[in-house]
Amino acid sequence: MTIDLAPQFNLYGAFPFASADDASSTPIARTLADTPFLYIGQALTRSEFALYVDGYDFGPIPPGYLVFHHTAIPSTIAAPWPADTAQWDAHEQGLSAAQIRAKRLAQLGKIRDFYKRDKGWDRGPHLFCDDEYIYLFTPMAEIGIHAAEGNSTHVNGKLKYSIGLEVLGYHEKVQWSAAVARNVGFAVATLQRKLKTFELRAGAKWSDLNSHRQFNKPSCPGAAITEAYYVKVCQDAAALLDDSGQVKALSVHPKLLGAWQASGGVWLKDRLTPGLPTETAFLGLDGLLYQRFERSIARLKVDGGVDWLLLGEIATLAAPHA
Repeated sequence: MTIDLAPQFNLYGAFPFASADDASSTPIARTLADTPFLYIGQALTRSEFALYVDGYDFGPIPPGYLVFHHTAIPSTIAAPWPADTAQWDAHEQGLSAAQIRAKRLAQLGKIRDFYKRDKGWDRGPHLFCDDEYIYLFTPMAEIGIHAAEGNSTHVNGKLKYSIGLEVLGYHEKVQWSAAVARNVGFAVATLQRKLKTFELRAGAKWSDLNSHRQFNKPSCPGAAITEAYYVKVCQDAAALLDDSGQVKALSVHPKLLGAWQASGGVWLKDRLTPGLPTETAFLGLDGLLYQRFERSIARLKVDGGVDWLLLGEIATLAAPHA
């Protein structure tokens, strides 16, 4: 018996900025029986994605540019679509990290089924990104379906095709959260370093970094995701990569490290470790020491212990000095 890991994930009205014409430049099967859907279905951390790209065979004609999208529906808690019945990160209270990963992969499978059943496609975008993972969807060595004429073109008689990257959420009014931006920027910077077929700059159609609005959908990837914004996210991510393509290691502040060692080497919050540090430590307006990690924020207490804060709390509790 198959168990539905995402029973409340209803894709009615999903992908309002995707339509049949997004497949216009890609030859696809016209009946569901013609060919299987080109789908991988993996959720990778940034380090896992770097290893995947390093060993991936992009074939004789690698992708030559990238196109940004937003899903809109499904949306996210941080970037909601009004009355969305398919909120990506809803109903996750009390779930372990492994359960959240399994739930989100089940939802990704429902997106695949939506594309196949409702759109009649045999493939889709190549990557999806949220606050936790970079998801492999359609193989990057294949032309995808996501942006009509932006899927591929011919330049001087030679094929040139794109990587389609969907960011989970509705970003008409809100930019990517810090966690989402880290994953998006890392994915793009890693691909650019490997492929060297595009630059981290806003490009004209079919070159460098494009958005869906340059082709056939003016509202995608959302008004809040301007060309200047996504270029900066990608350039900032590239600046953090070391020679091996991994994110340069940041050190835990010595005082926080001492508190960790005094605790017996165990840091837990909601059954999740905080992950690696993503910023250097700083003194907050309250005079206490703070450092941001992947999943939480450490605050060194006066008594030498450590409080763990939610990522969103930093704005009101301990805004760093300018």
